[in-house]
Order: sequence, then C-alpha cells, then structure tokens
Amino acid sequence: MNWSDGDDRLDESLKDILINGIRQYPLMCPICKKNSLNVYFLRRGTKSTGGVWIWCSNCHSFTHGTVQIPIWWENCIDIEEEKLTALPLYQEKERERIGEHIKHILGCEIENLY
Repeated sequence: MNWSDGDDRLDESLKDILINGIRQYPLMCPICKKNSLNVYFLRRGTKSTGGVWIWCSNCHSFTHGTVQIPIWWENCIDIEEEKLTALPLYQEKERERIGEHIKHILGCEIENLY
C-alpha cells in the first residue's frame, strides 16, 4: 500500500473541518470522491495546538501537520500516542475506533463503510 502526501485538496478539507466541524463521518475524499476520508487530532496536555492527520482509506492520500485543535476535540484514550507517526498506518488500522470516538464526541452520523 503506497501513501501519497501533499495534495492541496486535503488541506482544503482540513480547513473546512476546522471552520465548519464534522457533520458526517467518514468524510468525502476530495481526491477519489469516496466517503473514506478520516481525521484524527492529538491535543498534548492543555495546549491549544497539536497534531492532525487526515487520510483516505480508499486512495491512500494523506496529510499531517500542526494546527489549532478544535475546542470540541477530546483525545481518544484508546489510541496509543507513541504509535502515531506522520504516515497514518496506525491510524488506518484504528480507523473504526477513531470513527466511533468522533461519533461519541460529536454525536454525528457515521456511515458503516468499513
């Protein structure tokens, strides 16, 4: 499985999430147009900034960076921080758990596509 980084369309999707939140999960990937786009934030302690990963389980496009973490975000206690790397291999493995976590904190509808 080859992952591809650096497509600006993922940055636009991330920007939309940060401005408008998440209403449905997984999201539509702007690259392959499948509902297979995932996101995970990591807040470190009480800091307002942290890590973000956005990746597509279908076309394997991704981006990773540092952002202002949304106020509504809570880290998932079941995700092992030490396993998070820029390449979203661990996140992909845990995508169902991450999806359930997002459903829990936001109460949004999650499509069972996995």
